[in-house]
Formats: sequence, C-alpha cells, structure tokens
Amino acid sequence: SNYVNQLIKKINQNATGPFNRIDYMSDYALNSPFIYHYNGISLYSSIFNGDILKYYDKTLQINMPIDKNSTYRLLGNRQNLLSLWNVNDRIRVNHDDNLPYRFKINSEHKDNKVRWIHSKNTIHYPSAHITNKVFSNKELKSPLDKEQAMLQGIVSNNTKDVNTHFKANKNLLSDSTIKLNSSAWQSPTKHLLQVKQNNGGLTVQLPKSVSNQFKDLYFEMDLELLSPDKAHDVKVNEYTQERNKLTYKYRRFVTPVTIRIKASDRIRLSLPKGKYRVNLKGIYGEDYTTLKDASNSLEAVKVSKTKQGYTITKNKNSSGYIVLPTAYNQGMKATSGDQSLKVAQVNGVMTGIKAPKNITKIQLSYTPPYYYLLITITIFGIICSIIFTRWARQK
Repeated sequence: SNYVNQLIKKINQNATGPFNRIDYMSDYALNSPFIYHYNGISLYSSIFNGDILKYYDKTLQINMPIDKNSTYRLLGNRQNLLSLWNVNDRIRVNHDDNLPYRFKINSEHKDNKVRWIHSKNTIHYPSAHITNKVFSNKELKSPLDKEQAMLQGIVSNNTKDVNTHFKANKNLLSDSTIKLNSSAWQSPTKHLLQVKQNNGGLTVQLPKSVSNQFKDLYFEMDLELLSPDKAHDVKVNEYTQERNKLTYKYRRFVTPVTIRIKASDRIRLSLPKGKYRVNLKGIYGEDYTTLKDASNSLEAVKVSKTKQGYTITKNKNSSGYIVLPTAYNQGMKATSGDQSLKVAQVNGVMTGIKAPKNITKIQLSYTPPYYYLLITITIFGIICSIIFTRWARQK
C-alpha cells in the first residue's frame, strides 16, 4: 500500500533515535520491516538466533496470532514488552480489538476498501537506559514477573550478581471460580475437557473487587486440541489465536502460553467442538505501576547511529548496566577510548554493556564471528588459485 509506505516514512522521519520500532506486519509479507525499511517486531526466518525462539516460547510465553514455525509475530499486545523494545507506533487494518494499554489512536485512513488505523504509545519509557538493579531469575515465577524485572533492571542467573529482591505477583487463580459452558470434564483431575458445541469452553469468574484493581490480566494456560484434527481458533475474551491442524507440517505447538486481555471479572475461554487437554496455570493482574515508576526513575542514555555501529552517551557520574533494545549478537564490541567494556546478553535477548563511572562516550560495533579468519582463508585460497593456474599453464 502506498499509504502505508508514506506513513512509515513519516514515522521514521519523526523518530527520536535509531531504535524506534513499529508494531506492524502485513499478512502478505511477513518480513514487512525489510520491505518498508523500518525497525519492526516481526521476523520470518528459521535461521536466526535460537535465543529468539526461547525468548518467545519459553521465557515470556508470547502468544502469537497464529501457530506457525519460522515466524516471530509481534509481542502479544503487551505494553511492557512494547515499551522495553521501544515500540512507539502501531498500524492495524480495519479494526484493532486488542489495542495495548495507553496506546491511543492517532489517525484513521480509508484506502479503497481498507481502513488503516495508526495508534501511538503515550507511555514514554526510556528503552535505552542505565540501571544498577540486578534480579535473580529464580525469583521470577511468571512472564509478568520477568517483564516487570526487565523494566527496572536486568535479570541474572548468577546469584552473586543479584542486588535487588523481587516480590512475585499474586496468582489470582485461587480467587476465581470456574464454570463450564457447553462442555464437560473427562477426567477426575479436570485436565481433559470435552467441548460439546462451538464456542463452548470455560468461564473463569473473578470478584470485581479483584479485577477492578488492574488494567490488564495475563492468562496463563496449557491448552491443546486432541481431536478431531482440524484448524481451529482459541478465543479468550477479545483475543483470538488461529491454530493449524494437528497434522500441519509447519505447526508450532507452544505450551504453556500467556495471553494478555483487558482486565475483566469474567474471562471466557471459547473453543470449537472437540476434545482438549486444558490446564489453567495462572491469572496475573497488571496495574502498570512498575512501568510508570520505571519511566520516571530510569536514566536514559543517548544513542546515535554511526558507520561502525552506535555511539552511546551517558552521564559521567553514572555506572551500571546500559540496556539497549536491540538483539545481542556474538561479535559485539564496546569501547570507550582505549578501554574495552564487557558486552553481554541481558533480559532474554537484549544487549547490555557494563559501564563504569568517569566515561561519557561508548562505541558499540559488530564484527561477525570468524570474520577475519574467513577473510584470511579467502585470500589464501585466491593466492593458491593464482599460483596453481600459472603452474598449470607452464606445464
């Protein structure tokens, strides 16, 4: 679409830094960021770093609109993740039923029979920042816990580095009651569910005094269709995920999954007719206090793009971990003058730089692993080819 192309160009022109991202993915071009030249949150490839797969499916249980292999599709409409990755703009077609918290519609445009909806993030979280807080991964019990820890600091598996305690979010499942809708449990453990007609399933009821405390709910469950073998939709209130046939070659089954919905005292799990394995694992409430506090308290760092990579500018008196909303890759190198700084993978797949006091400018560059070795082998091969060619001619 020419309109989308022009809209993305305008967004890029108004971007305040090199890491500004757009929440948009075309249904017909999964690698939209490469086509329209913007920083996105979608990727179509099976050859990228496996840590991205772990980040989506295990660490944060990001539920995607469709369960296909080789794709990373958006961030589940979760404001915490959108803020962490510096997503300031969002584009949708015809409707946007899952607008993230504090995203406001900026414009709507009708192009032939398509209505384009552009919304903007009204929370200004400093995605590129410096922090001293280090949390233990062992204390983080849910994806929401991990998001909130990442918003404030970094998450470490090394207990020696930990300096901040995290209080886990309460699992609200214990406050709920569960009712059957055109369905019946098929096992004493209540993990096998027979849905007798389409849009049957479960209703999870929370006291209004509980649900009213939050803006969003994170609904964590283990859910799999056992029979019949068919494509089907999984609906949780306003959210829908398309799932492929069980025998589909590129089906990507992930369990458990966490689905973000708007806070409600009534959570409706709607399923097509069939037999399912169901295990409700948790309901967690998000009031966004952590995000708002972090947005006000974190110290931002300035990042500018250079030919060699990025230049990062920080306060001379600050020290700690600089967190950048870009994926870490082996081969990254950070320097300040003649001083080398440690670059590490933090908060799942982000880039972290350990920065001491008394420095202000840091250069971040990237050289692919084995780059110089491959160059040396290539040059050696060319020389050998020339020598062999000359020898063959003389002979």
